[in-house]
Amino acid sequence: MAQHDNARFALEGYVASARAYALDLAAAAFLFVSVSIMTGRIWRFSFGDEIATLSKIEPEAVRAFIASFPATDDIHPPLSYAVFLRQLGLSDAGIRLCSLAMTALALLFCQLLASMWILHRDGGIAPAPTRLVAVLTFGLMPLAVSQGDALRWYPVFALLSALFVTLYLVPRDGPAQLWSSVVLGLAASTDFSAILPVLPLLIYRYALQRRFCSLFDPAYWLITAAGAVIGFCSAYWIFVYRAQSVQAEFASGIVRAGLTDVLDFSAAMRLA
Repeated sequence: MAQHDNARFALEGYVASARAYALDLAAAAFLFVSVSIMTGRIWRFSFGDEIATLSKIEPEAVRAFIASFPATDDIHPPLSYAVFLRQLGLSDAGIRLCSLAMTALALLFCQLLASMWILHRDGGIAPAPTRLVAVLTFGLMPLAVSQGDALRWYPVFALLSALFVTLYLVPRDGPAQLWSSVVLGLAASTDFSAILPVLPLLIYRYALQRRFCSLFDPAYWLITAAGAVIGFCSAYWIFVYRAQSVQAEFASGIVRAGLTDVLDFSAAMRLA
C-alpha cells in the first residue's frame, strides 16, 4: 500500500506540475516550432546523411534490409529507420514535421520534469524570471532547433530518452518503473548512444541511492535487454565482421577520435 501511495503521490505531482506550468509548456512549444520554421527547417534540402536515410526507407530497400539483417553495411540499428515509413505516403516535408513533433515532445517532457523538480523543491510555483528562463532554454535550444526536423534517428532517440527518464522518475513503485526499461531497450535498438543514459542510471541507482531489489533489478535489465536485442545483433555484426571498419574510425586514437566527433557534431548542429 505504501508503494502504491508513493506512486500515486509522484503521479499527482507530475499532473500538478503540468497544470501549474501549462502556459509555460505551451509557450516553449510555440517558440520552438516557430523559430524552427523561421530558420528554414521543414522545407529544406536534405543533407548527405538524410539522403542515405531516405534511400533506406524506400519499400524495396526495407525488404532487402530485413532479408539480410544483420549482415548489412549500416552502422545504425534498424529501429533508427522504423519511424520514417514511406509506405504512409508522406513527403519529405511531412516526415520532417513528424520529426519536429517528436523533438517538441522530448523537450516538453524534459521541461515538465524540471518544473516538477522546482515545484517540489520550492513548495510552490517558481518566480516569473525562473519560468521565463525555462521557456527560453527549452524553446530555443540550439541543437533541437538545428536538427529537430532531421530525417535521421536524432528526434526518435531524443523522444525515447526523454520518455525513459520520465517513466523512471515519476513512478515510485517497481512495476510502474518497469515501463522505462521497455523504452530504454527500444532506444538501444535505435542507436548505440543509448549507453549514455544507461551510465547515469547506474550511478544514480546503485551509487547514490544504493538501491538493489532482488525482484525488480534483474527483471528491469532483462526487459531492457529484450528490447535491445536488435541493437545487440547489429553491434555484434559490426564489431565481429566489420572490425577493420571500427578500427579505422579510431586509427588516430580513441581520445582524438572522440574529440573530433564532438567538434564535428557541435559545429554541424549550430543554430542556423
